[in-house]
Amino acid sequence: MPERTTAYNVMISAYIRNGCNVTKAYEVFNSFHDRNVVCYAAMIIMGFVKVRKFHLAEKLYLEAPIEFRDPVCSNALINGYM
Repeated sequence: MPERTTAYNVMISAYIRNGCNVTKAYEVFNSFHDRNVVCYAAMIIMGFVKVRKFHLAEKLYLEAPIEFRDPVCSNALINGYM
C-alpha cells in the first residue's frame, strides 16, 4: 500500500469510534513512525480526551512535533478541556 499513513489514521479512528478502544488505537499509533498531524489529533481528540484521560492527551501533545501543535493539536486539547 503506497499511502500507509492514511490506512493507519483510518484504523485509529475506527478503534476509537467502535467501542472507544483507546488502548488498541494507541497500539496502532505506536506501531508506525510515519505519523502526521491527523494521527496525533485523532489520538488526542477522539482517543484520550473522549475517555477523559487528559494526562495522556497532554503527554502526547508534548511529544507531537512542534509544527503539528498549532493549530490542530492545540485546538484538539482545548476542545477536550471544554
